[in-house]
Amino acid sequence: MLGCDLVVSGSKKVLASVRKGETALVINTAEVYPGDFARNADYSIPGVRIRQALEKSGAQRAHFIDAGSMATTLLGTSIAANMFMLGYAWQQGYVPLAAASIERAITLNGEAVAMNLAAFTWGRSAAFEPESITGKDLASAQLQ
Repeated sequence: MLGCDLVVSGSKKVLASVRKGETALVINTAEVYPGDFARNADYSIPGVRIRQALEKSGAQRAHFIDAGSMATTLLGTSIAANMFMLGYAWQQGYVPLAAASIERAITLNGEAVAMNLAAFTWGRSAAFEPESITGKDLASAQLQ
């Protein structure tokens, strides 16, 4: 399961789709406030509770990544977070497509091609060698 939104990922409907011991989770931990926030100024995302529910879902493996922050730091926008997540999931072996096929689809789509290709590559790097983009290295990893 590629969870690009923490709140949606932890919903009952999504949790019910997890096959115990089979489903792998790749979850973006960035907390994006839903519309409820506009109606209730005291609304807060129960991030810890959602994460615990995902961890207890019986999934084979769960990965939690702050893709929003990483994408913003690396690419200047959180819009790249979803493609970053795809790259991370692909590198973990959870996407049954060739990397070249995904890259070709990004190119054919024609929207923000350079950014999306870079986000996919950075996501792969985060899965393969997380220390290459975390901490002090993250600040120097800005793409031009």
